[in-house]
Amino acid sequence: MCSTTLQDLGFRASPREPCLFHHATRDLHLLLYVDDCLVASRLLSDLVWFKASFGSRFKTKDLGPVRRILRLDIERDRHRRLLTVSQGRYIDDMMTDLDMAMERYRSTTLPMVSSDGVEPAREGEEMADEQYYRRVIGKILYLSRFTRPDIAFATGKLARHVAKPTIRHMAAVKHLLRFIRSTRNRRLIFGRESNHGHHLIGYSDANYAAAEEQRRSTAGHIFFLNHGPICWRSALLKNITVSTAEAEYCGMSIAARAGIPLVTIVRDLGGADLLPTMPRIRTSSLNTKLYLLGDNEAAIALTQGSCGLGRIRHVDLHYHFARERCRDGRLHVQHVPTAAMAADGLTKPLVAVFFNNFVAQLGLLEGEC
Repeated sequence: MCSTTLQDLGFRASPREPCLFHHATRDLHLLLYVDDCLVASRLLSDLVWFKASFGSRFKTKDLGPVRRILRLDIERDRHRRLLTVSQGRYIDDMMTDLDMAMERYRSTTLPMVSSDGVEPAREGEEMADEQYYRRVIGKILYLSRFTRPDIAFATGKLARHVAKPTIRHMAAVKHLLRFIRSTRNRRLIFGRESNHGHHLIGYSDANYAAAEEQRRSTAGHIFFLNHGPICWRSALLKNITVSTAEAEYCGMSIAARAGIPLVTIVRDLGGADLLPTMPRIRTSSLNTKLYLLGDNEAAIALTQGSCGLGRIRHVDLHYHFARERCRDGRLHVQHVPTAAMAADGLTKPLVAVFFNNFVAQLGLLEGEC
């Protein structure tokens, strides 16, 4: 009913995100989730029109400038044109619910020390409370998906054992909870100068044969817009790769499938100036392309099509997606040094010095802007 009403008022849903609506003639963008609605416009008159028009059909409550939505805390510094997103209050509620009182547990500086203690359950090993383990992982997943890319790898690694958690896995989860509590004030920031620039840009990385028990590789990617991370993922590849280049090649395909829809969404939001424009490789219906960085030159050459498919003929067809998007001009891939790879911490546990560099690359902020 709500979608129909919005269409009657002149809104259309984004083809890539059905909860995102744009007005055909007015400068209005609307994000709808069940009974929560976030509206943005450059013109106050358009906001007044929407509130009057929508309010005449539904009972609404105007909460003013957004400060909290879907358990996300949002702060804006209009003078400096900065925006931060955090979940500090969500973390407090989670710790209270899980009885993780501040004074009872020591702080820690890494979400996961190593992967050695989180292998699958061994025969005869003592098991943990499965229901409690699932509940904790569910709470942490919500945090890692929205505002904490620094814990995405550790969370994904531990989430693989929800069907059969052991005491070892529970100890690793509690270590992760201590890290989350220790970094409670960490938040995303947008608008502050960074090495990523303000255009939409992505990073893709992979860790070859990282899951020793299955010999599968871990792939990770992250996309930045206006100097801050907006989309990220850390996941185990479903296929077994036979080389580092192949793992990176498959990871780039996954990243491209996640990133290309972002181009459409950003354009629908009126942010065409946030999309990098580069010379087209071939004729394309799009004026812009996705810009994706990787640190493996062999994988980049395969994706660009500058070398043959001889080494990867056995790879499943859907992993050639990035190569095809390079051909039709919708994707541009480029090499970046490993030291500047912002997705590195999404594929493996890092020692302190490298993890701190990873956090700095993400632009996560704990102190003053």
